[in-house]
Amino acid sequence: MTIRKEHVSVTEEGEHIFLFTLENGQGIRVNILNYGGTITHIFTPDKYGLSADILFGPENIQDYISEQYRENCHYFGATIGRYCNRIRDSKFRIGTTDYILSSNDGLHHLHGGCTGFDKAIWEAETHQTENTVALILKHFSPDGDQGYPGNLRAKVTFTLNDNDELITEYECTADRTTPVNLTNHSYFNLAGDLSKDILNHEICIPAGHFTENGPGLIPTGRFTKVENTVFDFRKSSVLKEKISGLPGGIDLNYILDHGISGDLKPAVRVSEKTSGRVLEIFTTQPGIQLFTLVTGPYPIKLKGNPDPGQFAGLALEPQHFPDSPNHGEFPDTLLRPGDVYNQKSIYRFSTL
Repeated sequence: MTIRKEHVSVTEEGEHIFLFTLENGQGIRVNILNYGGTITHIFTPDKYGLSADILFGPENIQDYISEQYRENCHYFGATIGRYCNRIRDSKFRIGTTDYILSSNDGLHHLHGGCTGFDKAIWEAETHQTENTVALILKHFSPDGDQGYPGNLRAKVTFTLNDNDELITEYECTADRTTPVNLTNHSYFNLAGDLSKDILNHEICIPAGHFTENGPGLIPTGRFTKVENTVFDFRKSSVLKEKISGLPGGIDLNYILDHGISGDLKPAVRVSEKTSGRVLEIFTTQPGIQLFTLVTGPYPIKLKGNPDPGQFAGLALEPQHFPDSPNHGEFPDTLLRPGDVYNQKSIYRFSTL
């Protein structure tokens, strides 16, 4: 087990950006920037033992911190907060008080707003044991940040172990009641050849329902059964067989069958036969967003292909439901003073 630190850049404000490399004895290698808590690369071996990067995103590390990327980003690999996904009309109410958030998706608030956690430079420290290496990132979000109430302290721990698992653990505290919903926004392509699309990936999601979307991908509040729809992945299905008639692909929050128990439960299994790679995600979250990447145009060069097709990557985001602050029937996302927000997801890599 090894962990390395490389200096990447320094901002005009004098903040240093570092790239951390976590590696285990089986050839799993993970690169993470303290800028945005961003996973930039995950190298895993295929069924022949050949290692390749399985994350789609910018080709050059410097592009992650460029102004072009900040203005046109797709959140490649980033830690998302304070609230991942959308909040309708960029507002919510707590008690009798209305809060107005920054709008960055038309009228709506998306992935933490104009300057979310994905654009923060996190404090970083490392930790190592005989069987694990870990990167611990911390970020302070002040009262009023993007319109959210309360001073919030966030911590994300990325741990790579010798069982070929990357573990993400989220912890937050706040001095006022505030919505919190953190996730990671990596786009996977298990082929390892990032010039190829993801249409031959097989996906299984243990979810009998999804949150129905209205205009702007805002939930209507209704839970829709996946039965007899193309969105049914309860049995492992080849992606292209499901979305051949969906020119816009899929962008849905699946309601995981394990509910809100808080225990680690299976959320998704993805495999790719040619490479033999398998990714399984386990999470304490009640939902997972399945998003098949929609093309730019992109102002930066991306891995594998300067002009990638629509289905170049697959985002799998363990989360609470979109717009929960405006839906009392959804699982609660309010963090209250004295409580601790804790969520955990495990990304397990293997081969067929």
